[in-house]
Amino acid sequence: MPESLCRSRMLALAGVIASFIPAISFGQDFPYKPIRIIVGFAPGGSNDIVARIVAPRLSELLKTNVVVENRPGANAMIGTDAVAKAPPDGYTLGLVGVSNLILNPLLYPKNPYNAINDFTGLTAVGVTHQVLSVHPSVPARNLKELIALAKAKPGQLNVGSPGAGGLKHLTLELLNTLAHTRIEHIAYKGGGPALMDAVGGQIHGVLVDIAAPYPYIKQGRLRGIAVTGEGRAKQLPDVPTVVEQGIKMVSLNWFALVAPAKTPQIAIDRLHSGLVRASQASDVKERFEAIAVESYSHPSPDAFQKFVRDEYARWGKVVKDSNVAAQL
Repeated sequence: MPESLCRSRMLALAGVIASFIPAISFGQDFPYKPIRIIVGFAPGGSNDIVARIVAPRLSELLKTNVVVENRPGANAMIGTDAVAKAPPDGYTLGLVGVSNLILNPLLYPKNPYNAINDFTGLTAVGVTHQVLSVHPSVPARNLKELIALAKAKPGQLNVGSPGAGGLKHLTLELLNTLAHTRIEHIAYKGGGPALMDAVGGQIHGVLVDIAAPYPYIKQGRLRGIAVTGEGRAKQLPDVPTVVEQGIKMVSLNWFALVAPAKTPQIAIDRLHSGLVRASQASDVKERFEAIAVESYSHPSPDAFQKFVRDEYARWGKVVKDSNVAAQL
């Protein structure tokens, strides 16, 4: 064999062998450096708090540092897009929920990422109820009476939420569709201002995650009308669900972790295992309970991916039926 041909074949073989080394090393060593969890919201919100509760336990389980990085802006599009465009190596994750993973792609034409194709889902780690509550001056003690009031005074009853196009807004629109009524939505820049206006009587009611209005409901400064989960919330056992009151609607706010698409399977499997164990740890459950979040996980990444597809289809129908996009 000519020496030049021999050398060429040896170089080709060396290239093939070299191409396998990163995969072998990756499989043996992952994770060998810090993992970051990007949160698309500002510090102090529920997404940020959930990430910071899970991160230390995940760090302990995976034996590497897990840090939380906030990248707020554009309704969490900036941070979520940063996850989609990160190297698919398992070292950049995103803490996502219904609003930024599902609703942004459905509502905003310029949203830069695709909920289904740009991420590899890992698992949810927690869920929280939303609660519809009203000022005590509103003459309705349950959902049936509230719907009757809204029908008697079409367009006059209003409910505030943390913002246009978010989960709470869509939940109210879904309730309007199912109840054949028209409760007006008032968008605020955050749940806090909406809650304070409801407590003060400037608006009739508010729809937010349960942790925020809980003390005001307990004090009688707001009246809990309905929670949006499948069962009653532990924090408000006397407030019935929407389903119990005759409307077949469930709308939970969930918190989940995703990685960029094409992340190696061994990283996905180890991250999934670590996240499930972290979310079920007793100290994590205890800290979740303090912010009205329940630990919740999926049995496999594939199960979570199916969940995401189902949520995308479900909320896509709500967006279409309610014409919310035209209101933004």
